[in-house]
Amino acid sequence: MNGMLQLNSLYNMDCMQGMAIFPDKYFDIAVVDPPYGIGNDGGKIGGDNGTPATNYTKYEWDSEPPPPAYFEELFRVSKHQVIFGANHFIDRIGKPSPCWIVWDKVNTGKFADCELAYTSYKTAVRMFSYRWNGFLQGNMKNKEARFHPTQKPTALYAWIYKNYAKQGDKVLDTHAGSAASLVAAYDAGLDYIGFEICEEYYTAATERIESAKAQLRLDGFMQAEFTSGGGLVIIMFELNGLYNIDCMDGMKEYPDKYFDLAVIDPPYGIGEDKRAHQKSGTKPGKSKVARNVYSLKDWDSEPPPPAYFKELFRISKHQVIFGANHFISRIPLDSPSWIVWDKMNGATDYADAELAWTSHKSAVRIFQYKWNGFLQGDMKNKEYRIHPTQKPSALYIWIYQNYAKEGDKIIDTHAGSASSFIAAHRCGLDYIGFERDEEFYTLAMQRVEAERAQLTLFDISAPVINGGGVMILILIPYLISKATR
Repeated sequence: MNGMLQLNSLYNMDCMQGMAIFPDKYFDIAVVDPPYGIGNDGGKIGGDNGTPATNYTKYEWDSEPPPPAYFEELFRVSKHQVIFGANHFIDRIGKPSPCWIVWDKVNTGKFADCELAYTSYKTAVRMFSYRWNGFLQGNMKNKEARFHPTQKPTALYAWIYKNYAKQGDKVLDTHAGSAASLVAAYDAGLDYIGFEICEEYYTAATERIESAKAQLRLDGFMQAEFTSGGGLVIIMFELNGLYNIDCMDGMKEYPDKYFDLAVIDPPYGIGEDKRAHQKSGTKPGKSKVARNVYSLKDWDSEPPPPAYFKELFRISKHQVIFGANHFISRIPLDSPSWIVWDKMNGATDYADAELAWTSHKSAVRIFQYKWNGFLQGDMKNKEYRIHPTQKPSALYIWIYQNYAKEGDKIIDTHAGSASSFIAAHRCGLDYIGFERDEEFYTLAMQRVEAERAQLTLFDISAPVINGGGVMILILIPYLISKATR
């Protein structure tokens, strides 16, 4: 499907145009607060509880609720819906529901005691109590600045996601307004898309999201995610980040089977860190190719210990492990499914191919891509080599296309040059990477930032979908991502 939208972004556009881009049931849950048709679209609001009234810019967006065509499209693109204000336009929804949400606003004064939200779920009516009465809010220590006349608290959306969403869900808000729904989705580790047609609100909302993201970074990248069992897991490392730490310290922060796929290229124990610092050299009679100069290190004297593989298998459901032929005795499982990377090296002193063990049950697969010094498989888009055992991004893209699916989370414990990170970014997969060496980490981050800058200028991401095809999503948006991507 060709489209124009990237996940974890807010777009200043009409939601009908935006929804038209997505396939049926793409979103797991739509949480929307559309116009109710009651004229609450700005002007002087409040002032009856002893606090000053707030003046909002007067617009004309609340004269009518959305037309039936809106609800048809909303139900087409989402599996489940939570629709605030539906009591004002239930005839346009046309579907009964036993499960409504009652938000008790703990109000005094002329405003409604509560608001109602229709849901598509089959459970009983649920109530959430949270004060939202002019100056008074349920959390006075962390008050939310209000810039939209019908703004709702992030606590309300957080409660909705906790009770009606699960890890891996994609959220849609067609009328983002103050972006409270998006901030809450970001906090919960959920992917989202938001639309806001009003430029003033869009600008304020994007600033709010960036501020929320910055605060989470200051808090040590603490991120809350829901497990499949409904519990709350605190993750120390935000998804789609590369971290300069020891992978053993990083992996212990994660619960069992948190990652769908680990794609790793650990030390093989063959001394590549000693040979790679030399400038050149080929055996007599062999083709001579240029060799980069790398710093002399001491990281390839031994492969990882058995404790490393035990931890890797604990936190990931599947694994692709390069160089496993050098340390197969440390991997506890046999596998019929190995990957052969034919490097098309020709008559050089380098290996003709590299092998990767996988936990999958398919047959041996081969991938051909030239990677011979100066020569690369894609000479028009050559990759600058910063690491002595660097692998091409094309190799990782092929792996993700054949062994991953939409929504998967990837881990690379020895990120090195960050080729695995760049490939995951291009494929629309969530990612965590660790690189202990500070020099390689710095160079890898420079490479990642260059990649992000290019994709921000003209972003083309290709998420792998369940059927094995590729969905192309393109836009030049104000990007709002769950990490620094």
